[in-house]
Amino acid sequence: MLEATAPGTAREPDLSSLDGTTAVGPSAAVPPAAPGAAGTAQPRTEPTQPVPARRPVLSARAARLAGLLMFAGFVAAVLIEPAPDGPQPVLPVWVDLIATATLVALLGCWAALAAGRRSGLRLGAVAGVGLVGQVALCPALDHHVLAGWWWVQLAVGVGIAALSIGLLARTRA
Repeated sequence: MLEATAPGTAREPDLSSLDGTTAVGPSAAVPPAAPGAAGTAQPRTEPTQPVPARRPVLSARAARLAGLLMFAGFVAAVLIEPAPDGPQPVLPVWVDLIATATLVALLGCWAALAAGRRSGLRLGAVAGVGLVGQVALCPALDHHVLAGWWWVQLAVGVGIAALSIGLLARTRA
């Protein structure tokens, strides 16, 4: 029991053990355990390293929102494109392959993201790069003359690629 010496202060009583030694505190009556003795916990000697922060999981809602943004951007890019200058040019087959692969990647991206799947982001990155390539090829193949709408389409393609790559880098499966 504690003895009061002054208001607000306390003094510990003199605790004596049976063998005549004086104990100073509650742990003084217990002899220290031998190093490595069974049942004793040894302090860790290895340095503690900070635990790296884990990336958050992409929620289904965020995946759907990303898919909606990509879809809206693509629709806006298609709507602002004017009719071709002059007759429709005959494009090389490799340009058609790029266009087809980009569209298939976009469709797969939208389907996967609508289902809340992170795997749609990989397809979105491929589709964004494909869109940037198509937009860059448009004036190079005399399909259109460079104008303000071209910059908007380029921004949409870069935005789709950046959104997909950014979400892939910042989230985990």
